[in-house]
Amino acid sequence: ASHLQNIFPSIKVTCPSLAYTKGLRAKDYIVEVNGVEVFDLEHNQCACLIKTAGTSLTIKIERGDNIIPNLELAFPKKKASPENSSESIKPRPYWIRSIESGQGVRSSSGFTTVGKPKISAKQY
Repeated sequence: ASHLQNIFPSIKVTCPSLAYTKGLRAKDYIVEVNGVEVFDLEHNQCACLIKTAGTSLTIKIERGDNIIPNLELAFPKKKASPENSSESIKPRPYWIRSIESGQGVRSSSGFTTVGKPKISAKQY
């Protein structure tokens, strides 16, 4: 879970608080504090930004039950070093190339998570 340490959900927002009256809710994800993105900050640095904001505080949030943070920020890709790049250039297996080109696939409409499933299994 160390890769998720820089994603800050608001855990608890009490009902009569100023944050609640201004619209902050539990499970909101804090994205920016006074224009500063918090993805690269540690938890205590983000808390310090909020505590030292003075009389004006602007917080940008994302809301929803299924928030998926920016995966590039949460899971940064490792940059290939020049000496390892020659090893990583390998021909792809035949079965992967054939699926990518649409051979042997009944419907090459692509993957989607929207709509009804297009696969059905007849049960007897």
